[in-house]
Order: sequence, then structure tokens, then C-alpha cells
Amino acid sequence: MEFAEQIMVDLIKQEYSSDDLRDHFKEEVSHVRLAMEAMLAEAVKIASSGSKYVSCRNAF
Repeated sequence: MEFAEQIMVDLIKQEYSSDDLRDHFKEEVSHVRLAMEAMLAEAVKIASSGSKYVSCRNAF
């Protein structure tokens, strides 16, 4: 399931009204986007560090 679907399912389970649901959805999606951008930036930094041996754990 994609992040957006997972977020929506979680918010529906929390029984938000339609307006609150939309607002909380936008907020949660923005948090995921920021986290993914930070992870990507860190992975690029590690990948471009010149180290021959970088594990996936260190990259993410």
C-alpha cells in the first residue's frame, strides 16, 4: 500500500470529520515528503563521499 493510502486509512480509523480529515491528510503527507527528502539527501551525501563500502543501513 502506498504512503497516501496508509495515511488515509489511519486517519479514517481515528474518525476525523471530512474537513479535519483533509487537513490532517495534507499535514501527514507533507511530513512523509520531508522525511523522504531528508533520507534522499543523506543517501546522496553518503554515496558521494567516495567510500567504497557503504551498507544500505548506513545509506538510509
